[in-house]
Amino acid sequence: MNFLKKIFGSKSESNPQEPQDSNLGSLPLDETFVNNFIQKGGKFLYCTDKNELLNNFRSISSEQNWESFKVYKNNLLNEEPFDINLEIKCDENASVFLSTCEFLIGKDGTILLSSNQIGECKISKLPENFIVLARTSQIVHNKRDALRGINWRAKSVKPTNISTIKYFDLEKLSDDILNNYGHSNSKNLYLLLLEDL
Repeated sequence: MNFLKKIFGSKSESNPQEPQDSNLGSLPLDETFVNNFIQKGGKFLYCTDKNELLNNFRSISSEQNWESFKVYKNNLLNEEPFDINLEIKCDENASVFLSTCEFLIGKDGTILLSSNQIGECKISKLPENFIVLARTSQIVHNKRDALRGINWRAKSVKPTNISTIKYFDLEKLSDDILNNYGHSNSKNLYLLLLEDL
């Protein structure tokens, strides 16, 4: 599947007279998620395999001069399918948080996390820069589907501290502070999405 071509199309296929704001409801779920995520200011990198994921991670880290990362679980990167050698330096005081996630919510383009990724820490207390590693199979339609998935996977011990990151453009958020009051779960977020379907 040519995921990026489906989402962004090619320039030769686009009609300049057609409105750019198409009806997202008619798009497949993965495209709906990516469109909503990007509209919220998220930075999205699609990875076809682990090598591409590793190269994208290194590029982001190099561009942003991020040398160390805050990670809730040190074995995070040993989890399948992210069992790649990122050779990261962990530091509790790092300016960037590296994490997996529970689910990606297609309907509103948000990222759902739980105690599996952030422990009992509030998202607002974590660094403002995030890199999230996710798989295309983690995209679900809405929060209800995500909660159902969490319940189904965790037969005995269910995760707690279920939270979403809703906003990914910190400048827009500060410009419209009255309408966004209380949304402290905003992050400068990079999503590395690995194809696994």
